[in-house]
Amino acid sequence: MLTKVKIGVRLVLLTVITVFALVMIGAIGLVTTSSVYSALVDTRNKAQIPVKQFAEINERLREGFQQLYAASLHHPDLQAAAYHDHPVSLHLDAASVAMATLQEDLAAYGRTEAGTMFPAKLAAFQDALRVYVREGFQEAVRLAAADNREGYARLGVFLTTTTLPQFSAAKDAAAALLSAHTDVAHDMVKRGERIYDTAILAVVVGGVMASVIAVAGAIAIGASITRPVRAMCVAMERLADRDYTTEVPGREQKDEIGDMAKAVEVFKLSMIKADELSTAQWE
Repeated sequence: MLTKVKIGVRLVLLTVITVFALVMIGAIGLVTTSSVYSALVDTRNKAQIPVKQFAEINERLREGFQQLYAASLHHPDLQAAAYHDHPVSLHLDAASVAMATLQEDLAAYGRTEAGTMFPAKLAAFQDALRVYVREGFQEAVRLAAADNREGYARLGVFLTTTTLPQFSAAKDAAAALLSAHTDVAHDMVKRGERIYDTAILAVVVGGVMASVIAVAGAIAIGASITRPVRAMCVAMERLADRDYTTEVPGREQKDEIGDMAKAVEVFKLSMIKADELSTAQWE
């Protein structure tokens, strides 16, 4: 088929095939890797949302208890009281704000898809939090709000024997839920990374295949030029040795090789005729 196409056209075709292959490799690689990487980043961000939400809830829980402990240091018999020249209400207000924020964050978390992922762990945390707030936190606030020696004395004991264990139970339940979301986020990111790696591999394989096609096309086009030229050279060498039985190859081709073959055929016939005339003269 290529023998019917001019050599110049073949060379142009070779250039077009090569450029097209390179452009396709670049375009496929750019589009694929960009799309998959964007999806990977989006997956990472989505996976981190519940982790960040519950990390905030955990922090508000810790902050609330920390403010209760700071309130207990207002006991006038403690040396630390000398450094707490501000009203105890400052700590109690901060503790109340922390717990109110916790409840808002927990409600927002419950409205998300992530809030339905671990119902048993969420229920365990809510139960532990409910016990902590009703039996530990509120009573500790009431004792500190009295702002007197007896209230602070009772507060110290109450924090140690009641509030702290309840706080620890709620914090452990929150930590379990946070750990579960962290594991899910890790798995989601890993899956996204595997998809990204697969896409990169597909781009590389596609690039190799496109390169192979381009090289095969170049070899085919090159062979369509060099093979008949070599055959033509062999035929011309035989004709130079006056081997008139030699067939001139490529005469049927429609390209420059065919034109050369026809010219060589004319040359061959001229040589035969010249030899015949020379022989006739000698006779």
